[in-house]
Amino acid sequence: LGTGVRGVRWRDIEVERERGQAPIIRLRGGALAHAKRIGIDHLAVSLSHAEEYAVAFVVGESKSK
Repeated sequence: LGTGVRGVRWRDIEVERERGQAPIIRLRGGALAHAKRIGIDHLAVSLSHAEEYAVAFVVGESKSK
């Protein structure tokens, strides 16, 4: 969604996971509106952690280009 995006709150972006399934990103509110505006159709997420640290990497994909 870019950096310094106005109108996108952290609470507009959620990570969800069903038991035994890969995690997914769910967008709401300003985050969803911004993703649609810039043509993002799908978000792929990778999560990792070790002891007290965690990292997430998300790639936005567009089917139209």
